[in-house]
Amino acid sequence: MNQEDLSQAEVSPCSDDLVEIGKWIGRHQALAWVVSHCSAADAHSLRIVHEQKLYRRLGLTWEQFCL
Repeated sequence: MNQEDLSQAEVSPCSDDLVEIGKWIGRHQALAWVVSHCSAADAHSLRIVHEQKLYRRLGLTWEQFCL
């Protein structure tokens, strides 16, 4: 084996490395999906609280509730 072959072998990922990077990419994609849906759920919850004026039961104005 010459030096070029050794260098190529060192940078060539093994199947365990590929599985590991695949798992991390999958985790990232899953978390990104959850975050995007949580933002929509947060907005929906706040809209309901505002529309039904539920914050008033706490003796607060909308502005106070939002702080």
